[in-house]
Amino acid sequence: MRARSFAVAAFLSVAFACNVMAPPAWSQARQPSQQLLDLQERGKAYYQARDFAEALSFYQRALQLTVAEFGPEHEQTAIAYYSLGLVAEAAGDLATAERHHRQSVAVREKVYGRESAAVAMALEAHGHVLMRLKRIDEAEPVFQRALKIRQDVVGREHAFSAAGHSNLGDIALARGRWNEALSAYRTATRLIAGQDTSTTVVKALVEDEIKRFRDTFVGLARASWETRNGAGAQPMAVLEEAFIAAQQAWNTQAASALAKMTARLGAGETDLGRRIRAIQDLAGRTLTLNSEMTQLLAQWSQVQRANAQFMALQDEFRAASIARARDQAPLIKRQTELVDELQAILARCPPGGRKQGCAGDDARREAVTQELGRLSQQTAGGSAEIMAVHARMEAAERQLPGWAEFNARHSRLREELYRSEREVREARAQVVRAFPDYAALAEPKPLSRQDVQQLLRADEVLVAILVGSERSFVWALTRETAAWSQIELGGDEIAREVAALRLGLDPQAQQDAEGSDGSRAGIVSGFDVVRSHALYQKVLAPVSHVMAGKQHMIVVPTGALTSLPFQVLVTAPPRPAATPEETLRDTRWLIASTAISVLPSVPSLGALRKVTGPSGAARPFFGMGDPVLQGPEPGDKQRGKRRAGPPARYYRNGLADTRAVRELQPLPDTADE
Repeated sequence: MRARSFAVAAFLSVAFACNVMAPPAWSQARQPSQQLLDLQERGKAYYQARDFAEALSFYQRALQLTVAEFGPEHEQTAIAYYSLGLVAEAAGDLATAERHHRQSVAVREKVYGRESAAVAMALEAHGHVLMRLKRIDEAEPVFQRALKIRQDVVGREHAFSAAGHSNLGDIALARGRWNEALSAYRTATRLIAGQDTSTTVVKALVEDEIKRFRDTFVGLARASWETRNGAGAQPMAVLEEAFIAAQQAWNTQAASALAKMTARLGAGETDLGRRIRAIQDLAGRTLTLNSEMTQLLAQWSQVQRANAQFMALQDEFRAASIARARDQAPLIKRQTELVDELQAILARCPPGGRKQGCAGDDARREAVTQELGRLSQQTAGGSAEIMAVHARMEAAERQLPGWAEFNARHSRLREELYRSEREVREARAQVVRAFPDYAALAEPKPLSRQDVQQLLRADEVLVAILVGSERSFVWALTRETAAWSQIELGGDEIAREVAALRLGLDPQAQQDAEGSDGSRAGIVSGFDVVRSHALYQKVLAPVSHVMAGKQHMIVVPTGALTSLPFQVLVTAPPRPAATPEETLRDTRWLIASTAISVLPSVPSLGALRKVTGPSGAARPFFGMGDPVLQGPEPGDKQRGKRRAGPPARYYRNGLADTRAVRELQPLPDTADE
């Protein structure tokens, strides 16, 4: 039941959050004009091209036309305001975004009712813009109201309420109320990460949800950092809680793939190994079937929208459902309050008991039961009329072209999907019974600080980095100790630094930087040693005391840092008066002091160590190659005179050009060496 509820919540989130990208999946009895559709499509195209200013002008014109065609208090108008708010926010026009989101809330309240999920989504969009405008006092009641609506819709312990707690955590963080922020983020991350992922499709949905809430996990780390030295705090426990949150935030596809590969290798070519591969293949098949189902429904939706009669009935059904939900919201709210009261009474005074002091509660229980009965009759009213409209809509759908084929394929896919999920569940249960460590290999959970320290060897240090939007964090763990630090850089700033350093490593970008005499001085000028050292100082230097003396650094980067070769970080600044040649000779590269391995996730360390034994080599290994270099073509008049030339010469479309490499002069002594 919980998995199904999450799927509904996820659908609501996507349905309302993505309206800016396209017109809604439903249409109205009053169809938008072609002029309006053209404005929406052109605005969408500019938005996707990230030309937000131009997109905003088209969405503003579309809003004016939407109000003229549908009226100021129509669902389409609410969507237009919401879309304008998102586009204006992307364009950096926060004042306009705030105004449109406020208007979206007002229209949605009239269309859906004040306590609807659609209103909660619009409230949160409004609150986020208020936060960016630093209007914290205004944002807080907006977020509080949105959370209450979410909880009334799905309950306090549902993942749909996680966003509300995260928003209030942001408020507390902005005000420096660290303990309050930590409590809110703890609740949000618990609701997100604690969902039932026993089915393949829901597991994929939850993983996607965690990506969208990544900054919530970063927020927990920030609040933990600020409270680490507070009264009664236990520094190592605080470090570990944030360390686990960081692992949950960046559980990447690469880490998942490595876990699956490790599970296969761990079982080998055995019956168990074959069963593990079967589980993974079945899970992949399940996701494929779900994708096919989604595509089929999208295609059928296009057929539905092309039929005016069906869409008119669908619009009638939707309007009746929205009106009924809006009108009955107070009754449902009262029912919820009475059920909570009844449960409390039953906990204090179980029926049939002789507990002293329960006479008043017994009378109240009877009154609550009677009121619930009356409310049930009231909420049932009007359902017959709505179901009659639904029956007409279904009859019209059966007359659409291709209905029989769609229905047959839909039924087949639904049955296959159900059967595939069941087979995965049964096969996994069998493997877990035969191989209890399977789950730890194939679906690794975050590792505790002690778990990591036990896996590390004496000469190793694990460095994990959590990149957030505004702040980032780094952890360093060895067998003996652990430390962490806040990094005063956010994701965009780190991305800019990494991009600049990578540009200095690009052979083609360096071609113009090389000296005309073919020296390597240009390479130094192409790669910014000072910038590399500055990034080292901000990211790794705060935990360098833990890294000191370790021969092997296992780094788990996230965000833009995954594209940075850590070997090129510089651990000491160059001498200001040094020449380019001296800088190149004297630069203290990180790779010179420690070997570096990169893992996609912290749990990957546990998975790999379970299937790889210790090295059997008695001594370190050093290898030297004897490359097969042919030199220039025999007819080349410059044979023997051609210099190596710029590095860009040996690349084509970003890949090594083996033909050009082979034309280098042979190195006859390498075989003897």
